[in-house]
Parts: sequence; C-alpha cells; structure tokens
Amino acid sequence: MYSLLPLPLIPTGLSRSPHLTRSVDELRQTYFTTKSMLVSSDFELHRVRFHQDLIIKQSIPSIAALEEVAKDEHIPQEWLYDSAQKFSSLLLELFEAEAHVQGRYVNNVMSTKFH
Repeated sequence: MYSLLPLPLIPTGLSRSPHLTRSVDELRQTYFTTKSMLVSSDFELHRVRFHQDLIIKQSIPSIAALEEVAKDEHIPQEWLYDSAQKFSSLLLELFEAEAHVQGRYVNNVMSTKFH
C-alpha cells in the first residue's frame, strides 16, 4: 500500500519517546492520505494545495526535527533518508497534479467561452 516504512524495532531495554511515536504516526498518516488522494485522480485544486502546504509546513520540518534527535531516539539514518525521499517525490507529484488540474480548468473555461 502507500506507506512510509515503519521505524525498525529497537533492542530490548531501550525506548523511544511518545512524542517521536506520535510524530512518526502523523508522517505515515499524511503520506498515506496524500498518496491515496493522488491515486484517486479525482481531486480538486484546493485539496492538492492543502496537501502541498501540509508537507512543506509540517512533514518536512518534522523529518528535519527527527534527524536532530535520531541518535538519542535510535532512528536509523536510512529511515530518515527514505522518508525524506518519499516526501520529496510526493511533493513533486502534487506539483504535477496542480499543473494538471489548472490545465483542466483552463481547458474548461476556454471550451465554454468559445462555444
């Protein structure tokens, strides 16, 4: 399905903070809902822009914040890199979707105006 990789298990006796778990859950949920919206191909410009803002203003800063605590929270660099790559790709898909939707609106206006 459309998902970020889960954080790998850590050795017994070590723990992660609840804040980290919540942040990762939010990242995974954002990724899933955004990807699902894009795959549906039935989206509107305001939804595309909402997801763009969500990724730019929340997801990417969250990943950067996780990088700062990666060692203390036992977060592998590979997981951070994979997550950053997936969100970057998802953001590009959103920009492509935005261009597609704007083109669809322009075509609808033009066909209405000249018929």
